[in-house]
Formats: sequence, C-alpha cells, structure tokens
Amino acid sequence: MIISEMQRKLATWAVTDPSLRIQRLLRLITQPEWLAEAAR
Repeated sequence: MIISEMQRKLATWAVTDPSLRIQRLLRLITQPEWLAEAAR
C-alpha cells in the first residue's frame, strides 16, 4: 500500500463529493493493512 497514492485519491474524492469524504476516510483507517502501514 502506498500512503501518498491513497492520500492523493482521498483528496480527489473529497473535492468530487464532499459529503462522502468522512465515510471513505473512516473505512480506510479501519483496515488493518492501513493501520499497520501507518504504524511503520
């Protein structure tokens, strides 16, 4: 998982549909793979 790539995608999605940005972020940060990568 490439953190910078996902950050870019989240930023794009937030601009495209601001009402969904929190749901997408919460879904992402609850994934064990994402948490493990962030902890490194």
